[in-house]
Amino acid sequence: MTSSAPAEQQPYDLPQLTSLRFFAALGVLCSHLIFLREIDNPIKAIAIIFFGEGHSGVTFFFVLSGFIMMHAYQSSLIQKTLSTKTYLLLRLSRIWPLHLITALPFVFYFFYKYGSDISGVVAVNILMLQSWVPIVKYYISLNAVSWSLSVELFFYVAFLFLVRVSFKSLIVIALCWFIVIAATAATMINFGESHWSTGNGELKINHWIFYINPVFRLLDFMVGMLVYKISFVKRNKNKDSTFIEIVSVSLLIIGAYAYSTYVFPEILRAQLLYLPIMAFIIYAFSNGTGVLSRLLKGKILVLLGEASFSLYLIHNAIINLANAAFLKSSIKVPVFIYSIILTVICVIASVITYRFIEKPIHSYLKKRIKAI
Repeated sequence: MTSSAPAEQQPYDLPQLTSLRFFAALGVLCSHLIFLREIDNPIKAIAIIFFGEGHSGVTFFFVLSGFIMMHAYQSSLIQKTLSTKTYLLLRLSRIWPLHLITALPFVFYFFYKYGSDISGVVAVNILMLQSWVPIVKYYISLNAVSWSLSVELFFYVAFLFLVRVSFKSLIVIALCWFIVIAATAATMINFGESHWSTGNGELKINHWIFYINPVFRLLDFMVGMLVYKISFVKRNKNKDSTFIEIVSVSLLIIGAYAYSTYVFPEILRAQLLYLPIMAFIIYAFSNGTGVLSRLLKGKILVLLGEASFSLYLIHNAIINLANAAFLKSSIKVPVFIYSIILTVICVIASVITYRFIEKPIHSYLKKRIKAI
């Protein structure tokens, strides 16, 4: 619902943005196909340049989250047609069930391997508090990618306060957040701490500060809220947005190439450098009138976009299991072909998970919550 829409209207769908979620999740998946950057194959050069930047898909998700939360809940929360309790339960029902389901296999495995010593890590992860603990074994635990859900949960709570802030005040708050993050990054770079990993691949505290830290990542969410306000204040449904859509995608490709090729500091690539690009992409596609938007509105892409949350949560586990089995197998498959097969399996599995697990559970819980 736009800020000027009547209260009785429901927020209309934005299928083109739903489809973009699939490509963001695919980018994260590609970043975990590490072997494509290490073993000779036909796309090794491309993988080295672009796949390592796939983590920027998380920035897209965080910015889009702010945009969608405004779209779905701004009116109902401000006009108090939706209670705080119901709102929080609805948001929790969206992310926690699948988080729990995908975490359970890891819980059994970790207890088998480490015993009760791992209890604290498991508890923090299940409660989606892992991103608040600046220790690698906590924030990258069980289903490793679930750290972002912990950040999202913080966004949902913060939104209750931010949604009531005026446009100008939100700009000031976001600007202050940016200054603090940029100043922290500049200080780190000045002391030679521009990267988040050591030479042997161990993660430094910089990784948590700039990539995981919920307080710093709140800037992404606020930017998404601002993009929504800007997009729908000056919205023109009749204006063809093809040019701006192509420009936004081009900027992402150019940015990824430049940041990777010229080895920009990781602590900047973690968030700040991709933030304006992702914000611009969401702004460009929000109108939905361009050629690319029309393509994205196709049923298959929208379905893949709807299944993107499942893809995000299950892909890393599938990749790790497949790699372990593949390394022990005597079957010889070219790495490039293997990566394609693996990606297709992840996508198909995500659609199945979405259709038969994620969607039914969410629909059931949503009805129960609204009946309270």
